[in-house]
Amino acid sequence: MRKPVKTYEYIVVFKSNTLQWVDWVSKLLLFIAIAAFFYDYVVQAKAADWHIDFASPAVRCLLIAVSISIWWLYCYKLEREGKPSFYRFGLLLAAIGWYNYPGYHNSYYLCIGYLAAAVLEKPVKLLPEVAIDEDELVFNTLPVKRYGWDDVNNVIMKDGILTIDFKNNKLFQREINEEVGRDIEKEFNAFCAKQLAGS
Repeated sequence: MRKPVKTYEYIVVFKSNTLQWVDWVSKLLLFIAIAAFFYDYVVQAKAADWHIDFASPAVRCLLIAVSISIWWLYCYKLEREGKPSFYRFGLLLAAIGWYNYPGYHNSYYLCIGYLAAAVLEKPVKLLPEVAIDEDELVFNTLPVKRYGWDDVNNVIMKDGILTIDFKNNKLFQREINEEVGRDIEKEFNAFCAKQLAGS
């Protein structure tokens, strides 16, 4: 029997610049893989006088390079349409390529690195947020951070900024991702004041 998913009164999403640098790193890794696999294909093809068997390692390198390039173009198309894009499938293809890479003795380390990048890309690109209900405040960090209302002095949302004053003298202040109306701001602040008064 599954435990029911908890619902929260408020989920506040914060602005983040993480997406840009994660995408930049992913693109750099894909570029390195495409260049390496295509270069190896050319070297092996020249060595074989361009008479290559379709089951040869050279053709595998070319197929991996082309597949990664196609995925990259697909992600680019999604970005142009304003949709979220994830490069993890391309990174996974690169990990498979490095695992089978015929010309480099340290390719297993590269395989592990690319595999780790593929697995971590989605969680790292999640926008930071805090979920708030009558019991707690939960930050979607890795690992997840939970705070009870008795850990907090004050929570206030004003002019698109959420401020949380913790009892351990830590002050959390972040800009909210979307514009929040005055009515919602007022309702949120009243909800938080009520929980703080009861803690």
